Amino acid sequence: MVEIQEIKKLADVLPKQEPLYPDLVQVEAGKTINKEVVVKEINFLPSGYGGEFIVAKIELEGNDFSISYGGKAVVEKLKKVEDKLPVKMTLVQKKSLESGRVYYDVE
Repeated sequence: MVEIQEIKKLADVLPKQEPLYPDLVQVEAGKTINKEVVVKEINFLPSGYGGEFIVAKIELEGNDFSISYGGKAVVEKLKKVEDKLPVKMTLVQKKSLESGRVYYDVE
């Protein structure tokens, strides 16, 4: 007789990561485009796709939020200011002249 093995769900076998800011509402990066935010804390984490992504504590319109950024341009610029926090920044969308791809950047 063949023993049937239960197949687990992906979500059940992947390691669970606790939120870095459990008391804060997470805002989607796209909702902050062209809005000035204050970056108060930055956490650099390894990405499952290679490289790094950021989970940050930001202030937007007088309220604190958690936000994630994974774009290479954003990660590289925020690495340069990690020791100068807090800083004001604006997330913008740009279009690559080479590929035509739209990406996030910060100013």
